[in-house]
Amino acid sequence: MDVAPWPQGDEAVRRLRLNRRAFIAPPWKAIYVNDAERIQTWAQAIAAFESCGEAYAAAGYEVVELPLTDLDRRVAFIREAAV
Repeated sequence: MDVAPWPQGDEAVRRLRLNRRAFIAPPWKAIYVNDAERIQTWAQAIAAFESCGEAYAAAGYEVVELPLTDLDRRVAFIREAAV
């Protein structure tokens, strides 16, 4: 990524670090639907996910993808990995 689309956000990600890991939720085809709030296409969702992961990695975070599972298991995953 050559130019940060939101320089203030890029700066905040670098300076206001609360954890060494950044958890990101990958697009999940099995539950993906378009509605009034989610207007992205599937391809746009993938591109946004990849862009966010790249931005966090470039800022020095260890990027951790959440598993494609139910909420309780995701919470347990985060609690275990957020050491």
